[in-house]
Amino acid sequence: MPMINDFKVLLDSLSGIQKAGYTTVPEKYVPPYIVLTTISSPRTFDHDGPTLTVTSRIQVDVYATDYKATKEIAIKLYALQTQNSIKISKIELANEAEGYETETKLYRISLDFKVDHYETTGGN
Repeated sequence: MPMINDFKVLLDSLSGIQKAGYTTVPEKYVPPYIVLTTISSPRTFDHDGPTLTVTSRIQVDVYATDYKATKEIAIKLYALQTQNSIKISKIELANEAEGYETETKLYRISLDFKVDHYETTGGN
């Protein structure tokens, strides 16, 4: 199972949050919801080749119709930092940004997580 699937399972453990999927929002979803995007996944190497450990950056965008609801969901997502799985060894909040999307009239909070994880051959 790729790391992003493990990450989604951890998100599922946080109740009350509607997941919109990976990189896009299906039209059927109504706010509030979250969107996941992998920003980067650099691999590490040593003298023997790949170490199979990766620190990925996962952006989690929270969207809601009012700021308070957006912030409440973002606060729930801070708990990801205490979660792990077989593949994920550590999750750390690296950055947070807030905004308002004038086109959709939704508030957005973007959380940038660093995710340390292990991979088998064939990608994250």
